[in-house]
Amino acid sequence: MPKMPEVECELNMTPMIDCVFQLIIFFMLVTEMAQADLETMELPDASEASPDDKPEKNRMVINVTKRGEIKIRKKKQSIPMLKIFLKREADQARDPKDKRLCTRALLIRADKEAEFKYIQHIMQECVQPGVGIWKLLLASKEPQK
Repeated sequence: MPKMPEVECELNMTPMIDCVFQLIIFFMLVTEMAQADLETMELPDASEASPDDKPEKNRMVINVTKRGEIKIRKKKQSIPMLKIFLKREADQARDPKDKRLCTRALLIRADKEAEFKYIQHIMQECVQPGVGIWKLLLASKEPQK
């Protein structure tokens, strides 16, 4: 039986390295976008809070700073702009059974030093005719044990 000639086999790693770098960039961007709605702030303690293990995929997030600034996607919003935002977002997810209500949740993240009147104002805007956001969540941190 004739002996087979030895063939040198090389594995080209360039495409694999390119794919790995693209995956790294993709995951860095996705992680950054997932945190885009969250402001850095000191949340209040809550002894009776329950963790939000399964947050809604498309919930809205509003941040209230300690100075009472309302921020959406890290941009400061005026009261008229807040009203427009809430109405527009609510219109995108109307309840098929009751068109006055919105099916999306709203997470309000307020600094622990923020006055409650700012949070109350957001809540009042949520129940206005034409908005109808009734799923409200308030962010807090777990108390230290």
